[in-house]
Amino acid sequence: MASIADGVAQCRFTANFIAREPKTVNAIKRMIIDKPLEGYMSCCAAVRDFDARDGISRINLPVTAIAGDADPATPLKLTQQISQAVATSHFESLPAAHLSNIECRDAFNRVLSDFLK
Repeated sequence: MASIADGVAQCRFTANFIAREPKTVNAIKRMIIDKPLEGYMSCCAAVRDFDARDGISRINLPVTAIAGDADPATPLKLTQQISQAVATSHFESLPAAHLSNIECRDAFNRVLSDFLK
């Protein structure tokens, strides 16, 4: 896990955030390093194999789709497509990579709080 921690962090955060918040990034990297390889690989396989395209349009509850505009793992366009497939969806983009809840904590929490109200 140590051999992939830097690469995973670079996919999860923008370069600006990595430079600005090294303690936060290092804490995430430590969490990655401390995870069992088998568990990480199983999570990767679950994400790889999950396909909700057939059922997503049947969602009729409120949804807020939050995307990081610099997310290489779930690109902005993909999150927009997911949001458009759900009639009751609202789309938000944040200036972040994959972990926008960490990188843009205040903005993410504001969007989430508005949704929960």
